[in-house]
Amino acid sequence: MSRATGLAAFGLGAETVVARLGLRSWQVVVGQSHYVLKVGSSGPASDGLLNEARCLGVCTDRVIDLSEGAAGTALLLRFIAGTPLSVDAPAPATALQRELAELHCRGFVFCDLTPANVVLDGDRIGLIDWEFCCERGADLWALLRRPYSSGFTHPDLIWGRGSAHTNIDLFALDRMIALGFVIGDTPAAETG
Repeated sequence: MSRATGLAAFGLGAETVVARLGLRSWQVVVGQSHYVLKVGSSGPASDGLLNEARCLGVCTDRVIDLSEGAAGTALLLRFIAGTPLSVDAPAPATALQRELAELHCRGFVFCDLTPANVVLDGDRIGLIDWEFCCERGADLWALLRRPYSSGFTHPDLIWGRGSAHTNIDLFALDRMIALGFVIGDTPAAETG
């Protein structure tokens, strides 16, 4: 699905696009409100957006609208202000641990925790790009798509071994601490 088709699905015009955020995502402003438009053609990209809408809909209030059609899927989300983590602007481990604990309490595993998928705004943390999120206990081998981010993805997720567990996210958090993206003194999980 194109950007123009995605905008049209929600009654928006090209003049609302402010900035490109990623390969298939844009920041959109309507009046004083900021949103994210994500689009995907049919197939894996569309499936990822449907999964993101489902998981975000259960765990947050960020989903505004979802549109499915022959051209693919469009997802309109509330925008989270902030900047991706960097070693020059690391996040406190406790803030990210709280965010993950809330997600895990709701029965989900993020699965794609990387510095690029965490935005920091002061001491507030936001997780973005939920395409790979799944329920705890989901069969990893049976997942249609599994992420791979060098150095951050748990081996069980890479190889599709076992079921989704919270240590998948905590492994990535440990790696982010070790590399200086997150400030913390103790590891969050076992890495084996």
